Order: sequence, then C-alpha cells, then structure tokens
Amino acid sequence: MKRAFAIAAAASVLLGGCALRPRYKELVTVEPTGELVGLRFAVVDAHSGVPVPGARIELGEKNKVKETTDAQGQFTMPVDRKYADENALVVVTLPKGIVGYRLVPVPGAELPGLGTDLSADAGVTSL
Repeated sequence: MKRAFAIAAAASVLLGGCALRPRYKELVTVEPTGELVGLRFAVVDAHSGVPVPGARIELGEKNKVKETTDAQGQFTMPVDRKYADENALVVVTLPKGIVGYRLVPVPGAELPGLGTDLSADAGVTSL
C-alpha cells in the first residue's frame, strides 16, 4: 500500500501541470524485478480538482488506443510492450468548458503487466 501511494505521489507531481503532455513511459512504473506496472488514472480539472468525465484519451501513433474517461473521470492505461517501445505522447482532449487538467493516479489501482526494462509537448486540447 505504501508503494502505491509513493507511485501516486510521484506521478501526481510529475503530471500536476497540464502544460506538458506525458509520454507512455511516464505513466507506468518499472519494478526492481523489471516488471512493467500500469495505473488507473483520473483526469481532474486543473483548477477545482473535480473529475472530468467524457475526456478522450489517445495513445500511440503506430499502436492506437482511444479511451474515454468514465463518470469518475477515470481511465486505465494499457500495459503492453508495444506501447513501451513506441513511448508515444498521451493526448487528453477535454470536454467543452474545461480549460486545463491534471492526471492523478487512482491509489491502489496498480495493473501488473509484463517484464521489461524501460528507461524512463506542450498544450491542452479541448473539444
């Protein structure tokens, strides 16, 4: 449990601003064993911290993933070597009326993936 909060705290600091779009490798963690671990994230309003349902998440250029945040503003980052190899930009398209966002890890929502070794752009897109 402590590890989940440490990961969440680090990612929250890392992803606290909306000025920089994260890359895939910034949203997953590599365990000392080399296992790749993903997280469930929430998209929240940058100013109020309120969850943003209906935000579109796009990942990948060669291996496309498109998701939409649920009623709690949450989505799951896929855990797969092909996304790690591509290390594409994660693009968040916000619903009308939302001007900034933060990606916040959902505590306790770690998603074990596959073993791999990873070494770890500006703007906000609105509809």
